[in-house]
Amino acid sequence: MTEAQLTPPARDYLRELDQALAGVDPATAAELRDGIAESLQGLDDAAARAHITELGDPAFVAASARGALADVAAVGPAPLPRTGTSSLAYLLSALAVFALAGFVIPVIGWIGGVVMLWVSPIWRRSEKWAATLIPLAVCTIVLGFGLSAAVGAATGIPHRYATYTEEPNPLFPAAYDIFWSAVVSAWIVLPLAASGMAIWLLVRGLMRIGRLEPASTGFATASALVLALGGFVLPVIGWFAGVAMVCASGVWRRWQKVLAVIVPISAATAAIVASAVVATQAPGIVDDPTGSFQVPNPMLDQPLLLQWNVPLALWPVLPAAATLVAAWLLIEIQRSRRAQQAPVRA
Repeated sequence: MTEAQLTPPARDYLRELDQALAGVDPATAAELRDGIAESLQGLDDAAARAHITELGDPAFVAASARGALADVAAVGPAPLPRTGTSSLAYLLSALAVFALAGFVIPVIGWIGGVVMLWVSPIWRRSEKWAATLIPLAVCTIVLGFGLSAAVGAATGIPHRYATYTEEPNPLFPAAYDIFWSAVVSAWIVLPLAASGMAIWLLVRGLMRIGRLEPASTGFATASALVLALGGFVLPVIGWFAGVAMVCASGVWRRWQKVLAVIVPISAATAAIVASAVVATQAPGIVDDPTGSFQVPNPMLDQPLLLQWNVPLALWPVLPAAATLVAAWLLIEIQRSRRAQQAPVRA
């Protein structure tokens, strides 16, 4: 790793940091400087300036290394105290309630978790709004999908099996279908979406209280592995955990993080669209099981192809696409390391 490979803003920041680290234990200063220099590797001017803003004033960083934060209160914002609603114990408790209480006490348990998030200074206001609104939006979308499917089924499914029988069609929705769609959305979908958000909040919170260093290549490697394997272990939520970790990492550039999010979602969406197209191509009339006469195709009376291909798109199509993206991210880490170790030609 050579300083010549860094951008001018990064080199200026490191020079100021070297001056501020005067008097700090040499081993501690070297470790701190190497970590910051590594986090600035591969960044362009704009990305380097943004990351420098996140790191803070060099004097504050050096004071943190000395353990003398009280002497530099005017230099930059002091870190959050690790007591009360800013402690690690409160962070973990709030996220546990936010993610899991909704399964125990539908809706009300989740509201309790939201309240615990809002009273803590660990998270920014924008993060609290996102944690509140995104689960509600997901729940609303799923509920709307269920209600529209019930209404569509009510208007499209015949009331009788076929013309040769007068038996009621069991696929015809009743009032309890709509009721249970709402119950499932509130009891399962809402806390599931909250669990995904809780993973993102956990990463952000650990960074905020100084328990997680996102600029290291070790964290970046772990992020890529979670992105690749999380969706296979815990569908959707495991993938979301990997996305949260990748986006929090300071190793990759913004466009790489955007691709890590968009590519798997695009692959899953393409799989769902393809299943819908296949469903529309199914024949309208098919032979009955005995082959003696023809009946309306039951696959057209209920959206079975679409219903089954949605979970198939989320598992394994989504994590499979995420695995390819994660492999690319790991390759980028290795390329960056080789570029840092390569000698600079005159």
